[in-house]
Amino acid sequence: TSDAGDNKRTVQVWNVATGKETHAVGVGQRYLENVVFTPDSKTLATVGSDVRFWDPSTGRERIRTQGVTKYFDTKFAFSPDSKTLATASYSGTIRLWDVATAELKATPEGHTNQPGGIDFSPDGKRVVTSDGRIIVWNPATGEPLVVVPGGDWIKGDGFSANGARFSCYIGDQFVVYDTSNGRQL
Repeated sequence: TSDAGDNKRTVQVWNVATGKETHAVGVGQRYLENVVFTPDSKTLATVGSDVRFWDPSTGRERIRTQGVTKYFDTKFAFSPDSKTLATASYSGTIRLWDVATAELKATPEGHTNQPGGIDFSPDGKRVVTSDGRIIVWNPATGEPLVVVPGGDWIKGDGFSANGARFSCYIGDQFVVYDTSNGRQL
Protein backbone atom coordinates (compact mmCIF):
# COMPACT_ATOMS: atom_id res chain seq x y z
CA THR A 1 0.00 0.00 0.00
CA SER A 2 1.05 3.59 -0.45
CA ASP A 3 -0.19 6.98 0.72
CA ALA A 4 -0.23 9.92 -1.66
CA GLY A 5 -0.15 12.31 1.32
CA ASP A 6 -3.85 13.08 1.16
CA ASN A 7 -5.07 9.97 3.02
CA LYS A 8 -6.16 8.43 -0.31
CA ARG A 9 -4.62 5.01 0.08
CA THR A 10 -3.53 2.99 -2.93
CA VAL A 11 -3.12 -0.76 -3.01
CA GLN A 12 -0.71 -2.06 -5.62
CA VAL A 13 -1.26 -5.57 -6.99
CA TRP A 14 1.87 -7.33 -8.27
CA ASN A 15 2.49 -10.47 -10.29
CA VAL A 16 4.99 -12.34 -8.12
CA ALA A 17 6.19 -14.47 -11.05
CA THR A 18 7.18 -11.44 -13.16
CA GLY A 19 7.80 -8.94 -10.37
CA LYS A 20 5.67 -6.38 -12.21
CA GLU A 21 2.73 -4.36 -10.97
CA THR A 22 -0.50 -5.46 -12.66
CA HIS A 23 -2.58 -2.52 -11.43
CA ALA A 24 -3.08 -0.08 -8.59
CA VAL A 25 -6.33 0.30 -6.69
CA GLY A 26 -7.20 3.69 -5.21
CA VAL A 27 -9.13 2.44 -2.20
CA GLY A 28 -9.98 5.88 -0.81
CA GLN A 29 -10.23 4.71 2.78
CA ARG A 30 -9.09 7.35 5.23
CA TYR A 31 -7.89 4.73 7.67
CA LEU A 32 -6.46 1.63 6.06
CA GLU A 33 -5.24 -0.90 8.58
CA ASN A 34 -4.84 -4.12 6.57
CA VAL A 35 -4.98 -5.60 3.10
CA VAL A 36 -5.50 -9.34 2.67
CA PHE A 37 -6.47 -11.93 0.07
CA THR A 38 -9.11 -14.56 0.72
CA PRO A 39 -7.67 -18.08 1.02
CA ASP A 40 -8.92 -18.84 -2.52
CA SER A 41 -7.22 -15.62 -3.82
CA LYS A 42 -10.42 -14.53 -5.60
CA THR A 43 -11.09 -11.50 -3.40
CA LEU A 44 -8.91 -8.79 -1.90
CA ALA A 45 -10.17 -7.09 1.26
CA THR A 46 -9.10 -3.70 2.57
CA VAL A 47 -9.88 -3.31 6.25
CA GLY A 48 -9.94 -0.03 8.15
CA SER A 49 -12.64 2.62 8.53
CA ASP A 50 -14.86 0.18 6.62
CA VAL A 51 -14.33 -3.15 4.87
CA ARG A 52 -14.15 -3.22 1.08
CA PHE A 53 -14.00 -6.27 -1.15
CA TRP A 54 -12.17 -6.04 -4.47
CA ASP A 55 -11.64 -8.17 -7.57
CA PRO A 56 -7.84 -8.55 -7.56
CA SER A 57 -7.72 -9.37 -11.27
CA THR A 58 -9.37 -6.09 -12.32
CA GLY A 59 -8.83 -3.82 -9.33
CA ARG A 60 -12.55 -3.02 -9.21
CA GLU A 61 -14.44 -2.73 -5.95
CA ARG A 62 -17.15 -5.37 -5.63
CA ILE A 63 -18.90 -4.26 -2.47
CA ARG A 64 -18.29 -2.53 0.88
CA THR A 65 -19.67 -2.38 4.39
CA GLN A 66 -21.49 0.76 5.39
CA GLY A 67 -20.72 3.02 8.39
CA VAL A 68 -20.72 0.48 11.18
CA THR A 69 -18.46 2.00 13.80
CA LYS A 70 -16.33 4.99 14.69
CA TYR A 71 -13.58 2.59 15.76
CA PHE A 72 -11.94 0.98 12.76
CA ASP A 73 -11.11 -2.68 12.53
CA THR A 74 -7.52 -3.67 13.30
CA LYS A 75 -7.53 -7.48 13.32
CA PHE A 76 -9.07 -9.79 10.75
CA ALA A 77 -9.22 -13.39 9.52
CA PHE A 78 -10.94 -15.13 6.62
CA SER A 79 -12.74 -18.43 6.99
CA PRO A 80 -11.00 -21.28 5.15
CA ASP A 81 -13.80 -21.36 2.55
CA SER A 82 -13.31 -17.59 1.87
CA LYS A 83 -17.00 -16.86 2.57
CA THR A 84 -16.71 -15.06 5.92
CA LEU A 85 -14.42 -12.32 7.19
CA ALA A 86 -14.04 -11.87 10.95
CA THR A 87 -12.88 -8.44 12.14
CA ALA A 88 -12.06 -6.95 15.53
CA SER A 89 -11.95 -3.25 16.33
CA TYR A 90 -10.17 -1.03 18.84
CA SER A 91 -13.40 -0.97 20.86
CA GLY A 92 -13.36 -4.77 21.27
CA THR A 93 -16.22 -5.31 18.83
CA ILE A 94 -16.06 -8.55 16.85
CA ARG A 95 -17.91 -8.70 13.53
CA LEU A 96 -18.51 -11.54 11.08
CA TRP A 97 -19.08 -10.38 7.48
CA ASP A 98 -20.47 -12.20 4.45
CA VAL A 99 -17.79 -11.72 1.77
CA ALA A 100 -20.27 -11.98 -1.16
CA THR A 101 -22.77 -9.39 0.16
CA ALA A 102 -20.77 -7.37 2.75
CA GLU A 103 -23.67 -7.96 5.12
CA LEU A 104 -23.03 -8.28 8.83
CA LYS A 105 -23.73 -11.91 9.79
CA ALA A 106 -23.11 -11.66 13.54
CA THR A 107 -21.64 -9.41 16.21
CA PRO A 108 -20.43 -11.69 19.00
CA GLU A 109 -20.27 -9.93 22.37
CA GLY A 110 -17.82 -10.53 25.18
CA HIS A 111 -14.72 -8.40 24.70
CA THR A 112 -14.24 -4.98 26.24
CA ASN A 113 -10.72 -4.27 24.97
CA GLN A 114 -9.02 -4.40 21.61
CA PRO A 115 -8.44 -8.07 20.78
CA GLY A 116 -4.82 -9.08 20.34
CA GLY A 117 -5.72 -11.75 17.80
CA ILE A 118 -8.46 -13.41 15.77
CA ASP A 119 -8.37 -16.69 13.84
CA PHE A 120 -10.65 -19.31 12.27
CA SER A 121 -10.24 -23.01 12.98
CA PRO A 122 -9.10 -25.03 9.93
CA ASP A 123 -12.64 -26.40 9.44
CA GLY A 124 -14.18 -22.91 9.76
CA LYS A 125 -16.52 -24.00 12.58
CA ARG A 126 -14.88 -21.88 15.29
CA VAL A 127 -13.29 -18.44 15.69
CA VAL A 128 -10.90 -17.63 18.53
CA THR A 129 -10.38 -14.06 19.81
CA SER A 130 -8.51 -12.66 22.78
CA ASP A 131 -8.21 -9.51 24.86
CA GLY A 132 -7.89 -10.07 28.62
CA ARG A 133 -9.51 -13.45 28.10
CA ILE A 134 -9.85 -15.94 25.25
CA ILE A 135 -13.20 -16.70 23.62
CA VAL A 136 -13.90 -19.45 21.10
CA TRP A 137 -17.03 -18.59 19.08
CA ASN A 138 -19.45 -20.35 16.78
CA PRO A 139 -19.18 -18.17 13.64
CA ALA A 140 -22.62 -19.25 12.39
CA THR A 141 -24.41 -17.92 15.49
CA GLY A 142 -21.91 -15.62 17.24
CA GLU A 143 -22.39 -17.63 20.44
CA PRO A 144 -19.39 -18.33 22.71
CA LEU A 145 -18.38 -22.00 22.91
CA VAL A 146 -15.43 -21.71 25.33
CA VAL A 147 -14.34 -18.79 27.53
CA VAL A 148 -10.91 -18.85 29.16
CA PRO A 149 -10.31 -16.19 31.82
CA GLY A 150 -7.07 -14.29 31.44
CA GLY A 151 -5.84 -11.12 33.03
CA ASP A 152 -2.63 -10.27 31.23
CA TRP A 153 -2.55 -9.04 27.67
CA ILE A 154 -3.20 -11.99 25.35
CA LYS A 155 -2.08 -11.98 21.72
CA GLY A 156 -1.25 -14.15 18.75
CA ASP A 157 -3.98 -16.75 19.07
CA GLY A 158 -4.34 -19.53 16.49
CA PHE A 159 -5.58 -23.06 15.98
CA SER A 160 -3.62 -26.26 15.43
CA ALA A 161 -3.95 -27.87 11.97
CA ASN A 162 -6.66 -30.25 13.21
CA GLY A 163 -8.48 -27.58 15.26
CA ALA A 164 -8.22 -29.57 18.51
CA ARG A 165 -5.98 -26.98 20.19
CA PHE A 166 -5.44 -23.25 20.15
CA SER A 167 -2.46 -21.30 21.36
CA CYS A 168 -1.54 -17.77 22.34
CA TYR A 169 0.90 -15.67 24.29
CA ILE A 170 -0.22 -14.51 27.73
CA GLY A 171 2.25 -11.84 28.69
CA ASP A 172 5.53 -13.45 27.63
CA GLN A 173 4.41 -17.08 28.10
CA PHE A 174 3.32 -19.34 25.21
CA VAL A 175 0.22 -21.35 26.21
CA VAL A 176 -1.77 -24.15 24.50
CA TYR A 177 -5.42 -24.96 25.25
CA ASP A 178 -7.85 -27.77 24.42
CA THR A 179 -10.48 -26.33 22.03
CA SER A 180 -13.35 -28.45 23.39
CA ASN A 181 -13.14 -27.34 27.01
CA GLY A 182 -10.62 -24.49 27.33
CA ARG A 183 -8.28 -26.43 29.61
CA GLN A 184 -4.63 -25.47 29.48
CA LEU A 185 -2.41 -28.32 28.28
